[in-house]
Amino acid sequence: MKLILQIALGVTLGIMLSVGILLSGAMLVFVAGSPSTHLFSKVLQPVEQPLVKLPELPAIPAPSTVQPTIQAVPSPAVSTQSAEELAAQQQQDAAHAEKLKKDALFKGWYKKPQECNSPNDYGHATLIKCGNEYSRARIKFEELYLQGKIKN
Repeated sequence: MKLILQIALGVTLGIMLSVGILLSGAMLVFVAGSPSTHLFSKVLQPVEQPLVKLPELPAIPAPSTVQPTIQAVPSPAVSTQSAEELAAQQQQDAAHAEKLKKDALFKGWYKKPQECNSPNDYGHATLIKCGNEYSRARIKFEELYLQGKIKN
Protein backbone atom coordinates (compact mmCIF):
# COMPACT_ATOMS: atom_id res chain seq x y z
CA MET A 1 0.00 0.00 0.00
CA LYS A 2 2.83 2.34 0.88
CA LEU A 3 4.47 1.68 -2.49
CA ILE A 4 1.27 2.60 -4.35
CA LEU A 5 1.05 5.89 -2.48
CA GLN A 6 4.68 6.69 -3.29
CA ILE A 7 4.09 6.00 -6.99
CA ALA A 8 0.92 8.11 -7.01
CA LEU A 9 2.74 10.98 -5.29
CA GLY A 10 5.61 10.77 -7.80
CA VAL A 11 3.24 10.82 -10.78
CA THR A 12 1.33 13.79 -9.33
CA LEU A 13 4.52 15.77 -8.74
CA GLY A 14 5.71 14.97 -12.27
CA ILE A 15 2.46 16.23 -13.78
CA MET A 16 2.53 19.39 -11.71
CA LEU A 17 6.14 20.07 -12.68
CA SER A 18 5.44 19.67 -16.41
CA VAL A 19 2.36 21.92 -16.22
CA GLY A 20 4.47 24.54 -14.45
CA ILE A 21 7.15 24.40 -17.15
CA LEU A 22 4.54 24.73 -19.91
CA LEU A 23 2.84 27.67 -18.22
CA SER A 24 6.12 29.51 -17.58
CA GLY A 25 7.12 29.00 -21.24
CA ALA A 26 3.77 30.33 -22.45
CA MET A 27 4.08 33.32 -20.15
CA LEU A 28 7.58 34.05 -21.40
CA VAL A 29 6.42 34.02 -25.03
CA PHE A 30 3.45 36.25 -24.18
CA VAL A 31 5.57 38.81 -22.31
CA ALA A 32 8.70 38.83 -24.49
CA GLY A 33 7.12 37.99 -27.83
CA SER A 34 7.86 34.96 -29.95
CA PRO A 35 11.58 34.37 -30.49
CA SER A 36 10.85 33.02 -33.97
CA THR A 37 9.22 36.34 -34.94
CA HIS A 38 12.47 38.18 -34.20
CA LEU A 39 14.48 35.57 -36.03
CA PHE A 40 12.36 35.70 -39.20
CA SER A 41 12.28 39.47 -39.23
CA LYS A 42 16.10 39.53 -39.25
CA VAL A 43 16.35 36.87 -41.93
CA LEU A 44 13.79 38.47 -44.21
CA GLN A 45 15.36 41.95 -44.16
CA PRO A 46 16.75 43.01 -47.54
CA VAL A 47 20.49 42.73 -48.01
CA GLU A 48 22.18 46.11 -47.83
CA GLN A 49 25.35 45.13 -49.68
CA PRO A 50 25.17 44.81 -53.46
CA LEU A 51 25.89 41.44 -55.01
CA VAL A 52 29.35 40.95 -56.50
CA LYS A 53 29.33 40.93 -60.28
CA LEU A 54 31.59 38.47 -62.00
CA PRO A 55 33.55 39.63 -65.05
CA GLU A 56 32.28 38.33 -68.35
CA LEU A 57 34.43 35.75 -70.03
CA PRO A 58 35.33 36.14 -73.70
CA ALA A 59 33.46 33.86 -76.06
CA ILE A 60 35.47 30.98 -77.53
CA PRO A 61 34.77 30.46 -81.22
CA ALA A 62 33.68 26.95 -82.20
CA PRO A 63 36.14 25.11 -84.47
CA SER A 64 34.89 24.63 -88.00
CA THR A 65 36.24 21.09 -88.27
CA VAL A 66 37.36 18.73 -85.60
CA GLN A 67 40.60 16.96 -86.34
CA PRO A 68 41.50 13.91 -84.29
CA THR A 69 44.72 14.11 -82.41
CA ILE A 70 46.91 11.09 -82.04
CA GLN A 71 48.54 10.85 -78.69
CA ALA A 72 51.47 8.63 -77.99
CA VAL A 73 50.73 5.73 -75.66
CA PRO A 74 53.19 5.77 -72.81
CA SER A 75 55.34 2.68 -72.72
CA PRO A 76 55.04 0.53 -69.61
CA ALA A 77 57.64 1.17 -66.97
CA VAL A 78 60.63 -1.10 -67.18
CA SER A 79 60.68 -3.48 -64.27
CA THR A 80 63.78 -3.36 -62.15
CA GLN A 81 63.24 -6.75 -60.53
CA SER A 82 66.27 -8.74 -59.68
CA ALA A 83 66.75 -12.24 -60.99
CA GLU A 84 65.77 -13.67 -57.58
CA GLU A 85 62.53 -11.67 -57.47
CA LEU A 86 61.71 -12.66 -61.04
CA ALA A 87 62.33 -16.35 -60.23
CA ALA A 88 60.17 -16.10 -57.10
CA GLN A 89 57.36 -14.47 -59.10
CA GLN A 90 57.55 -17.19 -61.76
CA GLN A 91 57.47 -19.84 -59.04
CA GLN A 92 54.36 -18.26 -57.49
CA ASP A 93 52.69 -18.08 -60.91
CA ALA A 94 53.49 -21.75 -61.57
CA ALA A 95 52.14 -22.78 -58.15
CA HIS A 96 48.94 -20.81 -58.78
CA ALA A 97 48.50 -22.41 -62.22
CA GLU A 98 49.08 -25.86 -60.66
CA LYS A 99 46.44 -25.16 -57.97
CA LEU A 100 43.90 -24.06 -60.60
CA LYS A 101 44.59 -27.22 -62.62
CA LYS A 102 44.27 -29.41 -59.51
CA ASP A 103 40.98 -27.70 -58.52
CA ALA A 104 39.58 -28.30 -62.00
CA LEU A 105 40.60 -32.00 -61.80
CA PHE A 106 38.95 -32.35 -58.38
CA LYS A 107 35.76 -30.74 -59.67
CA GLY A 108 35.59 -33.37 -62.42
CA TRP A 109 36.57 -36.23 -60.08
CA TYR A 110 34.21 -35.49 -57.15
CA LYS A 111 30.61 -36.55 -57.56
CA LYS A 112 28.32 -34.91 -55.01
CA PRO A 113 25.57 -37.18 -53.60
CA GLN A 114 22.03 -36.25 -54.59
CA GLU A 115 21.00 -35.29 -51.04
CA CYS A 116 23.91 -32.82 -50.89
CA ASN A 117 22.59 -30.74 -53.79
CA SER A 118 20.22 -28.98 -51.38
CA PRO A 119 21.22 -30.09 -47.87
CA ASN A 120 19.10 -27.43 -46.15
CA ASP A 121 16.00 -29.32 -47.26
CA TYR A 122 17.11 -32.41 -45.31
CA GLY A 123 18.16 -30.70 -42.08
CA HIS A 124 21.28 -29.78 -40.15
CA ALA A 125 22.57 -33.37 -39.84
CA THR A 126 22.63 -33.75 -43.61
CA LEU A 127 24.45 -30.45 -43.98
CA ILE A 128 27.17 -31.66 -41.59
CA LYS A 129 27.30 -35.07 -43.29
CA CYS A 130 27.75 -33.49 -46.73
CA GLY A 131 30.50 -31.17 -45.47
CA ASN A 132 32.36 -34.09 -43.88
CA GLU A 133 32.00 -36.18 -47.02
CA TYR A 134 33.39 -33.35 -49.15
CA SER A 135 36.38 -32.94 -46.81
CA ARG A 136 37.12 -36.68 -46.87
CA ALA A 137 36.85 -36.74 -50.67
CA ARG A 138 39.23 -33.78 -50.94
CA ILE A 139 41.80 -35.52 -48.70
CA LYS A 140 41.48 -38.77 -50.73
CA PHE A 141 41.90 -36.81 -53.97
CA GLU A 142 45.06 -35.09 -52.63
CA GLU A 143 46.55 -38.49 -51.71
CA LEU A 144 45.77 -39.97 -55.13
CA TYR A 145 47.09 -36.86 -56.88
CA LEU A 146 50.38 -36.95 -54.96
CA GLN A 147 50.76 -40.67 -55.75
CA GLY A 148 50.29 -39.83 -59.44
CA LYS A 149 47.14 -41.94 -59.80
CA ILE A 150 45.11 -38.99 -61.06
CA LYS A 151 46.34 -37.57 -64.34
CA ASN A 152 45.25 -34.66 -66.50
